[in-house]
Amino acid sequence: AQVLIVEPQKQSFTRPADATAYAINDLIANSTTAALVQVMAFKGATKTGNGGTGRIGNLILEKSGTVAGSVRCHFLKTPHVVTNGDNAACVFTALDIKNYIGWMDVTFTGTDDLFGSGGGTVQKSYDSALDYCLMTGDMIYAYLSALSAFTPANAGTFGVRPVFEVFS
Repeated sequence: AQVLIVEPQKQSFTRPADATAYAINDLIANSTTAALVQVMAFKGATKTGNGGTGRIGNLILEKSGTVAGSVRCHFLKTPHVVTNGDNAACVFTALDIKNYIGWMDVTFTGTDDLFGSGGGTVQKSYDSALDYCLMTGDMIYAYLSALSAFTPANAGTFGVRPVFEVFS
């Protein structure tokens, strides 16, 4: 069987204009209001667009600023109904758990400024690949949470780009 490598378009968002420190397991999002949190949705997870199998081979995560911290990227087969906004607990429901693919973790050391003058950092996850089977559609959804306590950049940006290995 032929494996198709797909790098979907990067999804980015700007977090709220504050520098309130994240606690472990806080949601990292574009809004403090749950109803306004934007989901990151990635196309290209199947060959036909009508369901199929594959794996998330790796993840590239970008963030503005050079503050050290660890971030977890959660992957789901369906959109998550967010119950909290940015900087509040990241909570998944029983339905989310049924559709949960897994997570990949990324650690920013604080010394990995690739854009100069504190402009931002890029890191890659070295976790194991995550296998998935989509019954319908072609989308995978992602959410970020803090894996360690850290202070984000005021109105900082985050960018997420998974790499899919598509089997069918």
